[in-house]
Amino acid sequence: MAKGDLTEARQAIEREPHPVWKNNGLGMVACMEGDKAQGISIANELIEQREIFNAAEIYNLCGDTGKVFELLQQAAEDRDPALTEMKLSWAMAMLRHDPRWLEILKVMGLPI
Repeated sequence: MAKGDLTEARQAIEREPHPVWKNNGLGMVACMEGDKAQGISIANELIEQREIFNAAEIYNLCGDTGKVFELLQQAAEDRDPALTEMKLSWAMAMLRHDPRWLEILKVMGLPI
């Protein structure tokens, strides 16, 4: 998906056996294909499942930076261990110079 081949990405996601990872991938692809409503719907399902970081990735690909940082702040307050993957996420790469990103790294005690 990071390479931009959405057809190949969708095929791989359809084979994913883990429902959370499958939904995360489907939400990301939906946003990248321009179906923001579907992407946000999937992200909201993930929020209900307490998969906050995965939902934030989808919101970011759908272009809602404010919601991304709201979710990341919530995850940081909850000490969500998924935030340890923040710096590895290609879907979040464009946020790495945002002061709010750096603040969350500090709160989590992660290297800047």
